[in-house]
Amino acid sequence: MARALACAGWCAARVTCRGSLCATSCSPPARGDEGRHLRRRDRRLLAAPERRGRHDHELRHRAAHAPGHVHGGARPPPRRPITGRVEFTVPGEHQPIGYPLTIDLDARLTGVREPSGVALAPGSRVTIGRVPLTLGGALSSRGPHLKVALDAEAVAPGDVAESIPPPLLGPLQQVRLRGTFDYALRFDLDLAEPDSVDFHADVVPHGLALDPAHTTLKLVGLDQPFTATIHLPHDRLVTRELSSANPHFRTLDAIDSKLVHAVVTNEDGGFFRHRGFNSEAG
Repeated sequence: MARALACAGWCAARVTCRGSLCATSCSPPARGDEGRHLRRRDRRLLAAPERRGRHDHELRHRAAHAPGHVHGGARPPPRRPITGRVEFTVPGEHQPIGYPLTIDLDARLTGVREPSGVALAPGSRVTIGRVPLTLGGALSSRGPHLKVALDAEAVAPGDVAESIPPPLLGPLQQVRLRGTFDYALRFDLDLAEPDSVDFHADVVPHGLALDPAHTTLKLVGLDQPFTATIHLPHDRLVTRELSSANPHFRTLDAIDSKLVHAVVTNEDGGFFRHRGFNSEAG
């Protein structure tokens, strides 16, 4: 994969996908651009360390004296487009032909200082349905080392609901929210040091609130009396009346806050640190 991406960074690459099949085409540099591109044999040497050997000096000499080379630092490599669309069909119980899920990629590849590395140029984007995300990342053969960044601003929950097929949303399709949110994801993996993998995801709400008038999931009635069915081991079911009719029932404000915090912390140790989405859970 690293070698294929490195090749895409040196040539005009275009990726088109249909379903799970993707086709990549590369066109050689135009006549007169040879000075800004190493020959195919030289690129193979750059991507295969075990084959460099005695060719290292010859390769560096060619790169340093190629037309268009700037002594003291090479010119920035050209940005090459990599675009395409992937279409999935998600099976659903009430939809015989399935639900569509589309992912569009509009990115630019650019080389990095390391010969066999490639990076996504600023402005690269991936769109999931109606939700656009800014895409960043880099791949280096040293390690190999992979970095990925995803960012989205002012995402409307309604756009997410229309972009993700109902079978993937599950009960969330019955929830409606007001407001917007920002999303940020960072992933950093160096296979030379796998223990140092770093993953971070965050959701920043902007006026997010439940829309009771359009929410069909029974959430708004949780503060009202109801009967709970509890599943116990060995397929046993018991019911508990959660109201003043139960002599053991206590409202939340009648329970000591320390006990409330202890119960919540036992269920989710990071509840008081994250914003409702614990990206470290696993």
